[in-house]
Amino acid sequence: RATQLQKLASWRGTDRQCPQGPADAQKDGDICAAAQQKSAAAEDLEAKTAMRSFLRRFSSQASRKLHILQLGELAPMPMLLLEEALLRCASDNFLVLVRGTAPATVVLGIAGKPRKMCNLDIVAARDAKLLKRFSGGGTVVVDDSCFFASWIVNTDFAPCKAFPKDIMRYTGPIYADVLNRLQASARGDDGVLVENDYVVGDRKFGGNAQSITSGRWLHHTSFLFEIKPENMELLALPEKRPEYRADRSHLDFLVGLGELGIGMDAFEESVIQTATDLADEAVMGEDAKARVQDLVASSGGWEEVMRLAKPRPRFVDQDS
Repeated sequence: RATQLQKLASWRGTDRQCPQGPADAQKDGDICAAAQQKSAAAEDLEAKTAMRSFLRRFSSQASRKLHILQLGELAPMPMLLLEEALLRCASDNFLVLVRGTAPATVVLGIAGKPRKMCNLDIVAARDAKLLKRFSGGGTVVVDDSCFFASWIVNTDFAPCKAFPKDIMRYTGPIYADVLNRLQASARGDDGVLVENDYVVGDRKFGGNAQSITSGRWLHHTSFLFEIKPENMELLALPEKRPEYRADRSHLDFLVGLGELGIGMDAFEESVIQTATDLADEAVMGEDAKARVQDLVASSGGWEEVMRLAKPRPRFVDQDS
C-alpha cells in the first residue's frame, strides 16, 4: 500500500484517469480515489512552489537583505516623505507597510490635474485635502480602509529591468502569492495583474505607481479593503481608462478586499510571509526601524535628509 501511494503522490496525469487502470480501479476503489486527491494536492503545491521559484530564480545575490518596516497607522503625507527619502538617500532595500488614517485624502499622481480628476464642488463642500505624491499614476482616495505596501529596492534586488511594466510583471506574482496564502475566495492562481492594475476577476482592488532613479526603484500600492460611496463621489471618471474597465463607475469597477473575506491583519501577515521568502534575509520589528534611524543620523538628521531628498509630495489647491 505504501508503494502504491507513493506512485499516486508522484502521478501527474492530465486526463484525470486513475493511474492504476480500470481493472485495478475496480479492485481497489480507495486507491483510485486517493490518486485523484493526491494529484490535486500535489498540483496545487507545485503551482505555488513554481510561483515562488519564479520570484527568486534570477535574483542577484549581491544585496538581497530586506528591511520590512511595519509602521501601523500613518497619514499619507509623512508616509510619502519617508518613502521618497528612502528612495533617494538610502541604499538598503525596504518594504514599507502602513495602515491609512481618516479623514479621507485625495492623492494625485505627480502630473495629476484636480480639475480633471476630481469632482471639485464635492471636494470643496467637504473640505477634502488634495495631495500630490512624487510618483506617477492615477488619483485615489485614501483613508483608514486602505493598506499601503511600498517596495523601495536596488535594481539588483529583483529580476526585472527598472521600467514600470517590467516592475509590475515582477510584483504581480508577488501579490498573487499573497492572495494564495490566505486561502480566501479571492485567489491569485490566474494572476492578479491586468494591464496596470491588481484585480480579482474584472474588479480592481489595488492602485499602484512607480518612481525610478539611478540604481533604485519604488513600487507602491494602495490596497482597498472597503469601497465607500462617499469617497468615490470625490473622483471624476478619468479620461484615460484601462480597456477592461470600459465606462464602469468607480463603484462597479472597484472591489474591497474586505468584501472577499480578507482582513487587514491577515493580509499584512501574508505580505510579510511572501516578502520573507523572497529575500535572503529579512530584518523586521525594532531592528528595521533602527536601521532607518541609523541612516538618518549618519546623514545629519531629518532636516538634512529632507534637503538631500528634495521631496516633492505637497498639498495643492483645486487650480494646481
